[in-house]
Amino acid sequence: MSIGSQKHQNIEAIQIFLQFLIQIFVLSFIKIFFKLKITGQSDVVKILKEYKKNEKGILIAPNHISEYDVLLVRFALPFLIPIMPMYYVSMTKEHYQNERFGWRKYFYGGSLFKVLGAYPVYVGMRDYQASLINHIELLENGKAVCIFPEGKMGMETFKVGEAKAGIGFLAEHTGTDIIPVQLKGLSRINWFKVFFTFSRPMIEVKYKEVISIEKVLKSLKIDENYNIDIARYKKIANITMDKVWE
Repeated sequence: MSIGSQKHQNIEAIQIFLQFLIQIFVLSFIKIFFKLKITGQSDVVKILKEYKKNEKGILIAPNHISEYDVLLVRFALPFLIPIMPMYYVSMTKEHYQNERFGWRKYFYGGSLFKVLGAYPVYVGMRDYQASLINHIELLENGKAVCIFPEGKMGMETFKVGEAKAGIGFLAEHTGTDIIPVQLKGLSRINWFKVFFTFSRPMIEVKYKEVISIEKVLKSLKIDENYNIDIARYKKIANITMDKVWE
């Protein structure tokens, strides 16, 4: 991918422009049809300024309750955030070639996602470094990467053990801190009521206090249960999700 190449810089400029256009549309739509409550926005902006100044990447870790999560996590923040564009962990195009995605399967994944800032994780390789190579490079080059610790869409609840180890590997391998984000109100939306009764349901976005990966690793080192890498990665993921829901 070569983050420092001229080609990537040109792609990044396109990503910023497209994310700006999408943000205008998404926020306009939400303000008309929904109520939007955002908590912790100013604190996150301060954190991003600090990380940008120190040329450090950051992981954004929301719960995953709908296909719209990826939009809201970014667009609930001001457009001119210090680290932009935001990047995402997605699946490969093949994953979306499923009837449950309907017409969306023709647009999800592949080049379109990359242009919008979503890079695929290569599943089935049994090697986190190979699977997440795109995102390792992004974080090491000071980018903001959004990853869903649960790996797939769930309910607006969380049970310990459901989080995947990928975020733990990324955080430890790159020394990257994590911002947990709690999303509510996006699952099981009754679009008929939204459009025809103008009920304006509530959507909530809560940006939580940053998790220092250095502090987490120090606490885990004193527990022999986490000497094995995968156990440690899973624990980091579960700590993140506990913070999301606290």
